[in-house]
Amino acid sequence: MFVRNQPAMKIGSSLVIADLHLGIEDELNRNGVNIADQTSVLLKNILSLVKKTRAKEIILLGDIKNSIYIKKEDRFKIPFFLNKLGDRIKVLLIKGNHDGRIEKLAGKNIEVCSFVKRGCYLLTHGHKKIPKKLLKDSKTKSIIIGHNHSGIRFRDRFGVTSTEPCWVIGTTKTKAKKQVILMPAFNPLVGAIAINKDGVLGPVAKSMRLDNAKIYLLDGTYLGHLKDVRIK
Repeated sequence: MFVRNQPAMKIGSSLVIADLHLGIEDELNRNGVNIADQTSVLLKNILSLVKKTRAKEIILLGDIKNSIYIKKEDRFKIPFFLNKLGDRIKVLLIKGNHDGRIEKLAGKNIEVCSFVKRGCYLLTHGHKKIPKKLLKDSKTKSIIIGHNHSGIRFRDRFGVTSTEPCWVIGTTKTKAKKQVILMPAFNPLVGAIAINKDGVLGPVAKSMRLDNAKIYLLDGTYLGHLKDVRIK
């Protein structure tokens, strides 16, 4: 299910990645951090994963673009990326909180939605509540979200800290327990939010029994439950 050493997962024939934040380097450049355009780099990495996993569809799990509103550079960058990707594989785009008016950039051949089912999995970005009808569906066993850029912070004996991207797997607090999976961000420039220090974002993640959530690094290393790795 999880693609080893990659912030990506495979559900049937669908490859799922979250939080591309295309154009984040433009924001960094405006703030004095000089980074070359990463659109083609990300595209190449994704197409390599498509080939490796033999996926027939790619699901972009929200925050495809970095700017909430459409900026000048987005008008070229986003259509270029989506068209090139769409030439190679079927693309399904799930809107995130940064994807305002992305329909205008996606083109007619790319489906844009907020929720989608694949087998027993319900996929959504994670920034908005899931309709009760979808939650009550007995066929829905797992909810997959992004939005959190999930990571785990480590502190060595000298007090030096580092944060690594991770998978978080927990269950909802409701009677009809649903598994919830938090995906790490695909774009490394986004960084990772240390859930063992800073908590989680969005109504879906906050509906979880966080203390009992299981933590896995991208290489598959199991770190235990969140309550066991919390730091101040």
